[in-house]
Amino acid sequence: MSNYIIASLLPYFSWIIDVTCSEYTPMLSIIRYQGDSMIQMQAIVVEPIPISPLYSIPAGAQMKAGTHVLHNLIPLLIAYALILSWPMSLVRERLIALCMMAPILIVIMGLSTPYLLAGHIEVLYQNLANQHGITREVPFLLHWMIFIETGGVWLLPIAGAGLSLYLARLMISRRSS
Repeated sequence: MSNYIIASLLPYFSWIIDVTCSEYTPMLSIIRYQGDSMIQMQAIVVEPIPISPLYSIPAGAQMKAGTHVLHNLIPLLIAYALILSWPMSLVRERLIALCMMAPILIVIMGLSTPYLLAGHIEVLYQNLANQHGITREVPFLLHWMIFIETGGVWLLPIAGAGLSLYLARLMISRRSS
């Protein structure tokens, strides 16, 4: 089931990476690696990427990054667990909150998984630069990936669930008045 959920989002993730990272073309797939399902990104360099004055990654070079499928379902689990456990007196309010959470989760997952994969590629750039004695500027993409990996993957669905609960309560209160 988890592979089907993530597989249905791969074109969306690919589009986000493509818009965000113009130096390469992403190709996303789900693979089995050591018994686990992984999202694998193969990044094909479009134009040479300068790393140092003497070295650049040539066009056509391929780099790979990956992440566990289950790791990327954490936002979904957190958000729906919060909504299901939140005290509510009306079943209808809970159903509205659950339904409203779906599009919010698509946005949240679009703010996490693609940037996690692209961030891994950026780490490769940073490591190559360090090997050549160059310090590269740390881009926002890498800062965002670190935020996602150090708690953002929890914070975003909690905020999303809060928004969903608020909107559901607002809809119920407007219908009753």
